Amino acid sequence: MKLQELKNKFPFPAVKPDINTLRPDGRPEGWCSGDNVRMFEAIVPADAKVIIDGGSWMGLSAWHFLRIAPKATVICVDTWAGSEEHKRSCPEILPRLYDIFISNMWEYRDRIIPIRIDGVTGLSGISKMGIKPDVVYIDWAHDYVSVKNDISAAVKLFPEATICGDDYRWEGVIKATEELRVERGLRFVGHDRCWRMARPAVSPYEMDLWDELIRKWTYKYCYGVEKYLHWWTQRARCDALVVACGLANCGPKRILDMSAGIGLFAYTLRYYGHDVTLTNPPGIETEIYRDAIELLGFSPAIDHEYEQGVFKALPPGIGDYDIIVSRALTVMSFWTALDMDAFIGDCLFHIMHGGYLLIAPNAFSDPVVMEKIKYKAEKSNVNSCVYYKIHKQEA
Repeated sequence: MKLQELKNKFPFPAVKPDINTLRPDGRPEGWCSGDNVRMFEAIVPADAKVIIDGGSWMGLSAWHFLRIAPKATVICVDTWAGSEEHKRSCPEILPRLYDIFISNMWEYRDRIIPIRIDGVTGLSGISKMGIKPDVVYIDWAHDYVSVKNDISAAVKLFPEATICGDDYRWEGVIKATEELRVERGLRFVGHDRCWRMARPAVSPYEMDLWDELIRKWTYKYCYGVEKYLHWWTQRARCDALVVACGLANCGPKRILDMSAGIGLFAYTLRYYGHDVTLTNPPGIETEIYRDAIELLGFSPAIDHEYEQGVFKALPPGIGDYDIIVSRALTVMSFWTALDMDAFIGDCLFHIMHGGYLLIAPNAFSDPVVMEKIKYKAEKSNVNSCVYYKIHKQEA
């Protein structure tokens, strides 16, 4: 009823403009990179009912939302007058921009509500009508003041929505998101060219603890480990893996991280609300790992013994998990194919039906062992990190 009221207030034009700019595959022209599409597919629920597309331009982002969420109504909020950068880069398009959008979206006119207004005013009007979107996508002007106002309005008006946006590399976007992080404790996760706002399952205080650990480790382990730490302290890698594995919006899972290292991936999992238990093989990072457990307050770690060339089974009585994660040092060069078979079987024994074993090996992993994994698992590549997923029912 509320959506219908909004449709009546902002009706789709009765006549299709005599313009055709669609690509051969039916997609509109416009800006929406592969990074955006991957982010949409990861965070937009397939059963979403309402999506706000801020800065629709010619309709390409709206087209992707319609495809990903086939039951959704997409509210497109744009002046279709272009921002200052558009007035400089493509002024010849602007007089026809709205007609191009309408023509491109004509096939979907029963699911599109075009609102010709600026972002903050549009968001406010939608909120006043009692409409609660599942997703708010922000791609209006990219200057600092506009971006900060747009994000602030979206967070205030739609606290339960997934909020995301484009052009994370722009100076104005970077400055606005960083200030909002510091001032309001908001957390922004980069997806290369775009961003989303994470709903923290821990406090901003814990985020500060993580930064403290980074500083401590970089100082304490300065004998060549700083490069190792730098790789593992890239939040984007862990966030991308969490999203790609469907663990960002799936509800809490019970997870065993078998190669916790310095704790970043486990910390990221807990940030998304999961119950995480740690175990870790001995190695150069063990003292760092203990620091993480102590300072970040993880559940008591499970002691899991390894010795070169031999896999030792998980300790009895550890319970069952939805997911077991094995990364980097767990799958080292000294493992044989037989070790890997034993490892996979042991892990799957402790995984509940419908769960899976997630393996993300490092460059030192033995090729023969990796071939063993490949026969059993589906392979994906996320943010330069290859990982393999072995499902319980497929083992």
